[in-house]
Amino acid sequence: MRPGKLDRRIAIERAAVVQNDLGEEIESWSVWQTVWAEVLPLDGSERWQAQEVMAEAPTRFRLRWLPGLGVEDRIRCEDRLYDIHSINEIGRRRALEVLAKARADQTAGA
Repeated sequence: MRPGKLDRRIAIERAAVVQNDLGEEIESWSVWQTVWAEVLPLDGSERWQAQEVMAEAPTRFRLRWLPGLGVEDRIRCEDRLYDIHSINEIGRRRALEVLAKARADQTAGA
C-alpha cells in the first residue's frame, strides 16, 4: 500500500449503550479510532422501499492494519456515515479493505 494514496482522514465510530437522564438505555456512537484511508466510491444504486426512493452509495476504504475493527462499527468520512458490510485483509496484517455503504438520507449530523 502506497502511503500517498491514504489521503482522507476518517473516523471509525463504535456504539456503546449508555443511560440517559431518565435511566433509559440508549445507543450512543463515539470515535474509536481516527486513521488515514484511501476512499474509492463504487457504483451507487436507487431502489423503491417503504413508499420512498432509497439511494445507496457503496464505497471501498483501504487503510493500514487495524486490529479490532468489526462490522458492528461505522465510518464517518467528511459529512457522511457509512455502515460497514465487510472487512478483508490485504497481505499479512498489512492493510484492510473495508466495503461500506452510505444511504443518501444519512449524514454525520444524524
